[in-house]
Amino acid sequence: MIKIEHIISGTEGKPITLDYRVPKKIKGPLVVYAHGFKGFKDWGGMDLVADRFCAAGMPFLKFNFSHNGTTPDHLTEFVNKEAFKENTIADELNDFFIVFKWINTTLKPELGKQLNTALIGHSKGGTEAILFAAKRKGAVDKLITWAATARADIPWHNWPTEKIFEWHKTGVATIENSRTGESMELGLKLLEDYENHKANYNVLEAAAAIEIPWLICHGAEDESVDFKNAKSLHKANKKSSLLKIESTGHTFGRKHPWKAKELPLPSQQLVDECIKFLQPST
Repeated sequence: MIKIEHIISGTEGKPITLDYRVPKKIKGPLVVYAHGFKGFKDWGGMDLVADRFCAAGMPFLKFNFSHNGTTPDHLTEFVNKEAFKENTIADELNDFFIVFKWINTTLKPELGKQLNTALIGHSKGGTEAILFAAKRKGAVDKLITWAATARADIPWHNWPTEKIFEWHKTGVATIENSRTGESMELGLKLLEDYENHKANYNVLEAAAAIEIPWLICHGAEDESVDFKNAKSLHKANKKSSLLKIESTGHTFGRKHPWKAKELPLPSQQLVDECIKFLQPST
């Protein structure tokens, strides 16, 4: 397999950096991966994840959202904090649309136009994958979410009223990246986008509207997104499948940087179960 890196123009012309790899013999769908909040496509050994899918015969593509704070020259550092500050749910949903349009017009003609597509989203990326799959019917053939939230107003849904008021007043809310210790700003556009489009961002309603096969994966000891989110999503869509992975948290045993040559056991279990879910019926 060969890893190919590419840059396309995303929301507001900001770059979306992506990479994909293709097995010698394709035996399953093209898998598209969307990272989570304060994340990026290469976080915590995602190349190992991609290789594992590819070894099972599934092409794998992962991408950075246009406003996630990284740049094509700095794929794992938040050097463009202004872009991160200006990010919105609408921007990331638009990035999904742009990526899938590029896949259908550029990549699939190379791989095979009849190739099915599966979407995997982690955490906030999973939440928005639910919204995208529900609204863009036909774009995705199978959906997998890892530790997705059951609501879109993350991370401010449980903030005190005073902090929300201050956000409105100053136009900025500050959060800490616990991994790096750096302070990161959220602009008022994010809050206003959510408040003005709450009906469009109702995750449980979107979950109920999902008609394609859907595997909901969650760690039993998730410290960031409680397992009850997975239960709520599964309850909203009785046709979905729920995979509870015991003794693991939000990132399924991975951390960044991941220097080992193998994935931790919880991530191995996660990926193997996802591969089983995606394998074509015989």
